[in-house]
This record gives sequence, structure tokens and C-alpha cells, in this order.
Amino acid sequence: MSNEQERTRARRSIHRTVPLFAAVILCTLVARGQTVNVVCLGSTAITYSPGLRTSSQGPIEVHELDIYAPCVSSDPTVTAASDTFEGKLPLSCNLPMFTATADLNVKWNNGKSSTFRFNFTTHVAGGQMIILGKGSVLSGLFSGATALVQYTYVHTSDQQCDTTTGVTNATGQTALQIFTTSKKPTSN
Repeated sequence: MSNEQERTRARRSIHRTVPLFAAVILCTLVARGQTVNVVCLGSTAITYSPGLRTSSQGPIEVHELDIYAPCVSSDPTVTAASDTFEGKLPLSCNLPMFTATADLNVKWNNGKSSTFRFNFTTHVAGGQMIILGKGSVLSGLFSGATALVQYTYVHTSDQQCDTTTGVTNATGQTALQIFTTSKKPTSN
């Protein structure tokens, strides 16, 4: 199978995986007595400068844009959101993302914002790189709620990494869920 065929197959798998992830999370949260405030699906795009290579090469300048749309929300004015990330990270093709705690500022389409704190982990499986974030809303809209975010990218191949420019960009799908725990009455 050619590299282009592999990437096409992985992209199709991503388009099936993200909505499935959102549906499983939604059903699990409702079953656990949690109220879902927001569910968003969307897209993500990253640029790397210099491009990622196989060997470690020091800090890489990373620019990421995430678009969360469409959103279904308990707040009818929330239908979409976006966030950006810019920073320098010690990345390579062998370490394409990081496992860390990071704050994320999401801007909602209604002019409000939310600041999240996520604990991120990265997994590579089946030709995909999946970054999972578990955390909470620190401030702004939905403050105090729990949140989950998932970014799914086609994983880079060794052939892409071994070029003179390396891997300079990646695109993928994202899912964001925000929920609160329903308070159940206690019996005396």
C-alpha cells in the first residue's frame, strides 16, 4: 500500500473515530448521572517550524488552531468555539506531542470564553496519534465543570520525517465535552 493510500485510510478512520468517541463519552456521562453542558466536534491544524525530523532537534515552534463546530449546548447561544496554541516544545517525529498539564483559553461564538486546565496524554495506534485531555473549566463560561478533549491526527511516517524539510504540518479532528455532576438527593 502506498503512503498516500495509508494516509487516506487513516483519515477515513479518524472521521469515524471522533464521532464515535463523542457518542461513547456522552452515553457514559449521562449513565453516571452527569449533565452534559456542551459537546463539540471540529477540526485541528498544527504547523511546525522547523519541520519535525526523526531525531530530536531541540525546541520546535508550534502553532495550532482548533475549531470546535458544530456544538450542541445547554446554553443555546453556544454553537461554536475556537482556540489557538503557540509555543516552543522539544518535539520530533518520535515524540510528536507531549504529555503534560496545560491551560487552554477557548473563545465561544457568543463572545464569552472559558479557561481550561487539561492533563494531556498522547497515544499512537492504528496509524493515528490521539491526544487526550482530561481536566476542568477554571474560569469563564461553564466554570467549575469537568471537561474532556480529544485531538486525532494521522501519524507521520518515517519517509515524511526523513525529508529535508521534515513534517511541517498536521491536520485532524477534535471533540470537546463539558459536563457537570448531577447532585443526587441524600436520604436521611
